[in-house]
Amino acid sequence: MRNKRTVQKRTSSVSTNHHSKTGNNQHNKNIKKHITSHKSLQPKYSCHPFEIAISRDQRKYIHSTYTAATLNPQSRIVLTNGTLSHHASNKSFADLIKYNSPIDDSIIFTYLTILRKHYPDIYPLDTNFHRDLRIHGWNHAYTTYFYNEQRPRGRTQRNILKPTLNSSSIIIPIHIYNSHWIMLCQRVIGQQTFFLYADDLNSKNTEGSIKSQYSNNLTDSSFHLPDSIWINCLSFTYHPHSNECGPRSLIAATVLGLHPFPSPHILLPYMHPNIAQLSRWWVAKCIITDIFDPAPFNSSSTPPTNDPPTSLLQEAAPYDLYPEEGDQLSQHTGTLSFSDTTQDTYSQIPGLNT
Repeated sequence: MRNKRTVQKRTSSVSTNHHSKTGNNQHNKNIKKHITSHKSLQPKYSCHPFEIAISRDQRKYIHSTYTAATLNPQSRIVLTNGTLSHHASNKSFADLIKYNSPIDDSIIFTYLTILRKHYPDIYPLDTNFHRDLRIHGWNHAYTTYFYNEQRPRGRTQRNILKPTLNSSSIIIPIHIYNSHWIMLCQRVIGQQTFFLYADDLNSKNTEGSIKSQYSNNLTDSSFHLPDSIWINCLSFTYHPHSNECGPRSLIAATVLGLHPFPSPHILLPYMHPNIAQLSRWWVAKCIITDIFDPAPFNSSSTPPTNDPPTSLLQEAAPYDLYPEEGDQLSQHTGTLSFSDTTQDTYSQIPGLNT
């Protein structure tokens, strides 16, 4: 039985706070007006690759699964192939979809397992790895979570899914302060080892702490080579923030684990004022189909621009990807503007008008 850690409201160095449903905290009451509830989100559509990759039927299935979760939250998710999810419950799935809701590690684990099925060279570590590394040290964490041929019964199915120190891509989901998900990926490209780091809050203090914990001194010279390169892969921090660190960390894990040209800017092409809901629905689509769709990430095959962004703080424009009542997708026509610089037409979305 896997331990579940539910992400609660958090405060960061960029003064990002999250509305608690209890409303007991006076500070949360003061910022309540800045947080939009799930029910008040309006359905809109854009040409972002994540939206385009979610079909009409998949949107309907995600919506119906979310609705069913309110009736039987403890049951396992029923996938589109009729089988049950091995790890994630209806409640976990509903939290994934719901605006401003935190997610637990069963969603993290399920998505990364699906990603590895599609890319066998990617090895996600258990969500408890970072905790055990911090508390018990490298030797314990390595013995528990890495594959070792010298270990008795080492060729079990459980152990062969673990990485070795020679694995080319190791994804490390990190849960800190009992409230926040960030992502680290150790990549070996050619003869060079990289540590690619992503935090949607862009906290320098957090980065410094994680960088220290994964240093050569506190791990192993075979894991963190002396000439390893650390890269902070930047992304926009959107305000108001809506507890989207979990699903956004999974988008980051995918890019960090696959991108052939590591740089600080490889996440920026995926940024969007509605990245909170886009990432939630994208992860939901992968989970209910039990399939990873690489289409939205194909653009990462070209080197990113090295032009630094003028600011990492951006205004969020949250909206729902599916109406709450009925199948109304075919009723939407015309052009929607979701930012000052971008306009998207519904007719460009495959299958929308069929």
